[in-house]
Amino acid sequence: MGIGKRLRSMRHNMNMTLKDLSAVLGVSPNSVYRWENDLAVPRKAALNKMAEFYRVPVRWLINGITVEEDIPMLSDNSFEQSLLSICRKLPEKSKYKILGYAERIWVEEMNMESLVSPQPNPQFAAQYMA
Repeated sequence: MGIGKRLRSMRHNMNMTLKDLSAVLGVSPNSVYRWENDLAVPRKAALNKMAEFYRVPVRWLINGITVEEDIPMLSDNSFEQSLLSICRKLPEKSKYKILGYAERIWVEEMNMESLVSPQPNPQFAAQYMA
């Protein structure tokens, strides 16, 4: 699947029109049409806005590669289980440090804005660290 089909699929999944998405991105509906039909390629700023809006990595929009495909080790269940096992043994304060560190690495890798506040909500973090 090419970039145009991925962009169209994401827009359709959100039940948005060309006009709706163009308003969110600050571009013309014609620009979105051209991207979705592979007649033009979005600029970096537009790709970043779309990635943030759809909450997907920019590289997935561009070439369909996810983090798991890019770094096979992360999809290994034993790796994830080992990481969770270690996290469960740590004090709550250390869990937040790990969460913040992991998010900073992910944000840097994806060139996106932070998704988790500097002071995580304990109830929100607890569901991921249980």
